[in-house]
Amino acid sequence: MRQSGTIGVLRAEHTPELTFGQWVWYVRENRLYLLLSAGLMLIQFIVFKSLFPNPDFLPESYVYLEMAAANKDVSIWSVGYAKFLRLGSLFTHSATALVLFQYLVLQLCILYFIFTLTYFLRPGKIITCLLFFIGVVDPLLLHVSNLISSDALFTALSICWATQLLWIMKGARLPLLVIHALLLLLVFTLSYNALYYPVISMVMIAISRSYTLFKLAANLLIFVFIGGYIVHTVKTYQRETGTQQFFAPGPGNALYTYGYTTPEPATKIPSRLRPLHAVIHHMDSLRQVRVWQWSAMAPLYGSYGAYAMRKYPGLYVKYYLLPNLITFYVPEAESLGGISAPYTLIIALSNLCFLTGCIIFFVINGFKSGGYLSKILLGAFILWFANGIFSIMAGPIMLRYQLFPMIMSGAFSLVMIEYFIDAANADEPKTVNLRADDAPVLVSESLH
Repeated sequence: MRQSGTIGVLRAEHTPELTFGQWVWYVRENRLYLLLSAGLMLIQFIVFKSLFPNPDFLPESYVYLEMAAANKDVSIWSVGYAKFLRLGSLFTHSATALVLFQYLVLQLCILYFIFTLTYFLRPGKIITCLLFFIGVVDPLLLHVSNLISSDALFTALSICWATQLLWIMKGARLPLLVIHALLLLLVFTLSYNALYYPVISMVMIAISRSYTLFKLAANLLIFVFIGGYIVHTVKTYQRETGTQQFFAPGPGNALYTYGYTTPEPATKIPSRLRPLHAVIHHMDSLRQVRVWQWSAMAPLYGSYGAYAMRKYPGLYVKYYLLPNLITFYVPEAESLGGISAPYTLIIALSNLCFLTGCIIFFVINGFKSGGYLSKILLGAFILWFANGIFSIMAGPIMLRYQLFPMIMSGAFSLVMIEYFIDAANADEPKTVNLRADDAPVLVSESLH
C-alpha cells in the first residue's frame, strides 16, 4: 500500500499502514475535509474583509511597527514579530496581504493538528466532523489574524509545536527533533508567553519512545538554540540600556497591592528603592514611563515589586492572583469586544470539560495504562496546567492570549468524550495500540 501511484482513493477503514501524507490526501474522507476546509477559509476571508477592510491596532502594534522600522533587537515585547514585519515589507506593503498570511498560517497549523490527531487516534466520524468544523469555522481566528500583533503567528506556531509533540511521543527521528528545536526558537522569539515551552518539550522528549541518544541530542539542541537567543538578548539589553536582563517584564504585577495600602514612610524602605518609592503610589504612575525607560528601569521595578509582594503577600493574592484566576476562566475581551461574549463562555466550558475529563480519566486509571492516548492526555494536562499557572502569574489575561489553550482543551475534550462513550457502551474499554514507527496500528475502526 505504500507504493506511490498504486493507492488510489481509499476509505479510512482500509488504511492501517498509510504514511501521514497518504492519510491526508489518498483517504477519500480526509481529502474531502481538506478541500472543504480550503473553500471555507477562502469564503470566510472574503466575507470578513468586505466587512472589516482595515486591520485592527493595539497599543503594542505601534511598538512593533517602530521596532520593525528601526530594526531594533530588544523591547518590552519579543522582537520576533517586528522582524517578521520587516521581512514581509520586502515583498509587500499591503495590510490585506499581511492579514491573509497570518490567517492562512493559523488555519494550516490547525489543520496539521487535527489531521495528526485523527491519524493517530482515528476518532469516529461525528468527532472528526466536529474537530474540523470547530477548527475551520471559527470567527475568532479571523479577528485575531486581523490584529497587527504577534498573537496569530504565536498561536499558529504554538499549535504546530504542540502537534510535533504528538509525533515525538510516538518516537521521533533526528530530523523531526531538529525541526522541533528550530520551531521552538521561532515561537520563543514571538512572545514571552512561550517561556515555559522549552521545559515541556524537554519533558515530552524525555518520556518519548525515541532512542536515548536522540533524546539527549534533541534536548541539547533546544538548550543551545534557546540559550543562544537568551544570551544574545541579554547582551543587547546590556549594550542598549546598561542593564543585564532577558526582557523587561511589566513591573506592576506585585504593585497592584499599592492601590489598597497606605504608603510606608521612606525610612522603612530599602535605600536603593527609596527614589522609586517616592513616585509610586498607585498604578497610574507606571503609565507615565516611556517604553525605553521602562526597559532600562525594569530591574529596579522588579526589585521593588518583589519587596511589595513580600511585604503584602495577602493583598497580592487577593487583588492580583485571585482576579487573574477569574479572568483565566473568563478572559477579558480587550479589542475583541464585539465577538467576545460567546467565546468567554466557550473558553470556560472547554476548560471545565477538559479538567473534568482528565479527573475522570485519572479515576478510572486511564493514565496508568501506558498507552499512547494516556501519554498525550497527560501531556495535554501538563500543558494546560502550565499555561494556567503562567497566565495567572505573568500578567493580564486577554481572550486573544487564550486561543491556543482553548483549541487544545476543546479538541482533547472531544477525544475524551468519545473515549468515555465507547467505554460505557463496551464490556471492556478498548485502547489504542500504536507502534513506535510513523504508522498507527488500529485495534478497531473507531478511536478505541
